[in-house]
Amino acid sequence: MKPWDDARDLILPDVPGCPWGMARSRLILAAREFFSRSGTWSATLDPIPSQAGVAEYPEIVPTANMEIVRVRHCYYGTQEIDPLVPDEFFDRQMESPGSGVPEYMTVDADVLILSGAPSESDVPIVVDATFKPSLANEGLPDDLWDQHIEAIVEGAKARLYKSPKKPYADLSLSAEARDTFVRAMGVARARASSGSTKVKRRVRAHFF
Repeated sequence: MKPWDDARDLILPDVPGCPWGMARSRLILAAREFFSRSGTWSATLDPIPSQAGVAEYPEIVPTANMEIVRVRHCYYGTQEIDPLVPDEFFDRQMESPGSGVPEYMTVDADVLILSGAPSESDVPIVVDATFKPSLANEGLPDDLWDQHIEAIVEGAKARLYKSPKKPYADLSLSAEARDTFVRAMGVARARASSGSTKVKRRVRAHFF
């Protein structure tokens, strides 16, 4: 894990007079946008054992440093179940509540919700998802940092250059940095879609 402070010298020389606290906050916001839109931070959570009669499993992401953007795949035992966004999930639940073996699922506020409570215990539930840094995040895994920090820095600078009444404010430089950032997100998204940058990770899940 590399901390955000390691990017200090990549940003501050280009925004003279900017406090590091402000630059750091914009760096985190840029990183959240980058990973939300590119899908390049992916991992498989460690299996969660089902509990008979329990449909909701809270706190499936074990660290406050990351948040789920999108569930790509979910398995209940060997059966793949459809991941839905929360609105679609709850609409479908109202029409036909499930039971027994789940057919679909969602993650809402870090709670994994199955379409009906499983009838068996100890069936592994495996979630493969993309992630973004949380607002409380302290840094990035080394491989993601090495691949994407320069682009994320451009996203942060684009935000800082738009700050009104600051000595480093410059809308032209903001537009230029934003363009570099957006193009880098597009390249990263294309590579992630083709699997060329996929790094297999496992994230240990827990719930109470």
